[in-house]
Amino acid sequence: MVDMLVFEGGIDQYSDEELLSLIVGCKKSARELMSSFTDIHALAVREEQEFSLVKGIGKQKARRLYAVFELNRRLSSYPPTPGLKISDPEVVFSYFGPLMSHLKKEVFIILPLNSANKLIRPMKISEGLLNSALVHPREVFRPAILECAASIVLVHNHPSGVRLYGVIYQQLMERT
Repeated sequence: MVDMLVFEGGIDQYSDEELLSLIVGCKKSARELMSSFTDIHALAVREEQEFSLVKGIGKQKARRLYAVFELNRRLSSYPPTPGLKISDPEVVFSYFGPLMSHLKKEVFIILPLNSANKLIRPMKISEGLLNSALVHPREVFRPAILECAASIVLVHNHPSGVRLYGVIYQQLMERT
């Protein structure tokens, strides 16, 4: 490491830039990252390849940085494990929001539930484009039936940020 960080106090007192420098091993590279992406939130949703475009960040540092953000997403949403009781929409969002918020394509997932509203296992049905994912009722219900689900929860993201129901969404709801 080119320039190790030594600060008083605990790591919780480090700035975002200081934490980044611990990850990438260089204060200058951390500063470049922060100036290129404005803040830690903008950085967290970037793809691995975008990091390597920043001066001082090669493929290894980009991979390490991307891995840190991926671990954070996973920790923020664990455990979407079998047996999780789905009691309300907030439970679904607390687990799948962090996993899906950074995605650049629309993804459609079903959550088959048993008769006690416990998750059997999450299943990705479709991955589409920026603003749509092709979904047919057959692809939604077949896996749920094969899992002997008593009910299902439909989960999808909006990479565009627009949360209005489109024509395709309304057609899907009419068909199901």
